[in-house]
Amino acid sequence: MIIKERTKPTVMLQLEALLRRLPAQHRKRSQIEADLARYTAGYNGEKSIDYHLSFLPEKEFFILHDLRLPSASHFFQMDTLILHANFILILEVKNISGTLVFDQNFHQLIRRIGEKEEAFPDPFLQAARHKKQLQQWLATKYFNDIPLEFLVVISSPSTLIKMVTFNQSFYKKIVHSAVICDRINELLLIQRSPLLEQTSIRRLSRLLQKNHTIKLKPVLEQYQLKLSDCSTGVYCPSCLALPMNRIHGKWVCRECTRQSEKAYLSSLEDYFLLTNSPAISNKEFRSFLNIHSKTMAFNLLSASGLKHVNARKSRVYLRNNL
Repeated sequence: MIIKERTKPTVMLQLEALLRRLPAQHRKRSQIEADLARYTAGYNGEKSIDYHLSFLPEKEFFILHDLRLPSASHFFQMDTLILHANFILILEVKNISGTLVFDQNFHQLIRRIGEKEEAFPDPFLQAARHKKQLQQWLATKYFNDIPLEFLVVISSPSTLIKMVTFNQSFYKKIVHSAVICDRINELLLIQRSPLLEQTSIRRLSRLLQKNHTIKLKPVLEQYQLKLSDCSTGVYCPSCLALPMNRIHGKWVCRECTRQSEKAYLSSLEDYFLLTNSPAISNKEFRSFLNIHSKTMAFNLLSASGLKHVNARKSRVYLRNNL
């Protein structure tokens, strides 16, 4: 049973918003496009395992995707977490093509394509760290002594997997996505005794969802940009052209003639994605969406569904969870 669906990572939404609003010839576009392509590849790799997980018995396995939890003064994020009465399993998914060589002597992952070699962080260290952090988090919620396991999942079936020095314990923790269910069944043979009742699993899944925290990167700062570098206005939901015109209560695209009453909502979300601001004022809304009337801005913000605080003159509208 999928408890928390896999959704597009917020950082991808931020980069897409940034690319929508940067001029076509901006010097930072190529770097941002490359970063978006990298995140997209990782996201597609994570999505590709969902088909294989769909073969798990729905009533026995509770699945949460893209879970980010607090750990002391930090956070940790797991690609997929699987709850079962007998154990909890962390999946660390890697979508890397070529030949992968796991070097446990230097704790690195080496990717070889032709004559080229590239080093990546050791996914075993990352998964082991997440396991320790999850153990600590579970202890604070009084879920103790639950067996925790992790697997490093290689999502591309054409990727070759090698090890510098063969190690049986590491070997059992690396899988191609097609054999995830087989490895999970092997874990069930090892951990035969149920330690959690269904009610406890459901309570734990609710706690995990409640404590999930979305991360918004300071995307403008990361690329040394300012909001003024971005084009303003309402973008067209069909062709992405900027800006749409406001005509007789509707937004009308000058390029494809698409009409929409609610097109401004996506551009409002762009503001939050780009600024990381927890709230927006009437003035900020007008500036970013090219609206000249305070009254029109007030009516649009009131119809947006956002909660607000303060009296009308100093009112700000609070960002929803993205």
